[in-house]
Amino acid sequence: LFALLEARTPLGLELDREGFLLFFDERCEALLAPAIGGAGGGVALLSVAEARARSFDAVFVAGMSRDVFPRAIGEDPLLPDELRRALRGALPDLPVKREGYDEERFVFAQLLSSSPEVALSYPSVDDEGRRCPASPLLERVRARSCEDLPGFWQPAARGAAAALRPAFEHAQLAGLVGSREQFARALRIAIAERVESEPLEPEPQPCARPSRGADALAAARIAVLDELDPRDRRRFALGPYFGFAGAVTDPADPRRAPLYVTQLERIAQCAWQSFLLDLLRVEPAPDALAELPALDAQLVGRCAHEVLQQIVSDAMPGADRALAEVAAREPVAIAWPAEDCLRALLDERARALLREQAIALRGFERALADRARACVERARELGWPDGAQGGGALGAEVEGIARVRDRCGSEREIHFRADRVDRSGDGLALVDYKTGAALADQKSAEKRSSRLRERIADGSALQAAAYAIGGSQLRGGLAARGRYLYLGVDTPTHARVAEVESDDRDCSDAFARAVQTALDAWDGGSFTPRLVEPSGVREPRICRRCPVKEACLRGDSGARQRIERWVAAARAEPGAARCASESAAIGLWDLGVKRT
Repeated sequence: LFALLEARTPLGLELDREGFLLFFDERCEALLAPAIGGAGGGVALLSVAEARARSFDAVFVAGMSRDVFPRAIGEDPLLPDELRRALRGALPDLPVKREGYDEERFVFAQLLSSSPEVALSYPSVDDEGRRCPASPLLERVRARSCEDLPGFWQPAARGAAAALRPAFEHAQLAGLVGSREQFARALRIAIAERVESEPLEPEPQPCARPSRGADALAAARIAVLDELDPRDRRRFALGPYFGFAGAVTDPADPRRAPLYVTQLERIAQCAWQSFLLDLLRVEPAPDALAELPALDAQLVGRCAHEVLQQIVSDAMPGADRALAEVAAREPVAIAWPAEDCLRALLDERARALLREQAIALRGFERALADRARACVERARELGWPDGAQGGGALGAEVEGIARVRDRCGSEREIHFRADRVDRSGDGLALVDYKTGAALADQKSAEKRSSRLRERIADGSALQAAAYAIGGSQLRGGLAARGRYLYLGVDTPTHARVAEVESDDRDCSDAFARAVQTALDAWDGGSFTPRLVEPSGVREPRICRRCPVKEACLRGDSGARQRIERWVAAARAEPGAARCASESAAIGLWDLGVKRT
């Protein structure tokens, strides 16, 4: 050990006693860490939870005392099990305390099956010399002979009686140590045995779907296994579990609904996230370890958006919110509210948002209002339509449409919603409030414009371009401008405004190409998850803050490897014939290449 430490210590390193102890502990921990699995795995000291679903040469379970394993379980005095069972209709994940005994017995059975040799022990006396009773699980084991408890890994002895096993155990062993064909045969027998042992099903109703046989069920499960863990050339291809949902054929397909530009942005960044949020409407899973509520950027941004919208709406009551009608009206100068009115409006919107989020902490409302006020004041500084420069506001939360051509030449409508529409000279200015980081914060205006065009080309910033194109397509041929106003306090002064002009041909062409690529994926059902950056080095940053990451293949090294091989094969044969959905998925991947 000391020889290894000496070899890994820099020459001339001098440490005091405290520094040496820290250095020694860190190096020893790294040197003495055992290898994971296989030869050299050594002895693993694990908790019962850590040992689940593992296999060992020998297992020693210590501390099998009563009220230790299984643990003592008591009902919640405020929410007893009987009430919990009644509430499960509305809260299906609500745990019932006494069901923990079943879980303990299941874990104990797993431990007994995890090794051919299992040693169970318990202390005869505790630390104070009092007698310790054995666990009820251990008492049940001692009441039986060893012949009555054959181990799962125990080799079959000679004789027909000793070699008998249930069919499901044969299927488990075939899945662990056999080939895929052996597992398929054993699985069919195991499913057939289970079906035969179950009571007869009642006669199916005329409209009920008939139950499938054991062979069909086993074949379906083997097909799923072959897709999730392929052993043939499909390792270099992607299957349906990688987001290939198919083209639009059903009249009830949600893709027939109006398509918004924000959905196209989400497709360009991660099509799988768009599939979950926009089509399946999957709700983010609640975090069981969540801390106290925080003033995150999303909550502050919503409060600021609603306050700014209310200021404009109060000055234009009953106004239409369609862009075509909004552009035809006379602009209205929006007076900035007085101090007390602004404070009351901030408090009102903050209170409503916190009520919606079920946050009732004392003082949280005022903190949210204060944070949102800084964003609201920033919006006033960045060009408020108060009539001082001859312009004015036309509406808030205005709905518009940008018309583009897809790859087939058909005209498609891309919907959008602008936070505010102003009259600017002879044209329109469609504004979108942003409270996050700026798309481009370079000091040079030319570099910021170039960066904005790049973000339009990769599909991650399409709103401003959609505003400009949609505004210029109105009757009368008005000039239009799409504007991002960055209201965050951390945004540099020179980067708080980003604009796209309707006559900017480069931005219009980049917008058309990105929208066509996203539309191909949307129409063809190509919602491939972006598990790795196109460089193949790291996971995309969007994965860290994804609200539905639990419903993704994120972290699956096999799935990531399949995507990398699929991309490599596509790049090796760029002109190879592919189906429309796969070509659309490759197009989305190329958008990500532009982003990196």
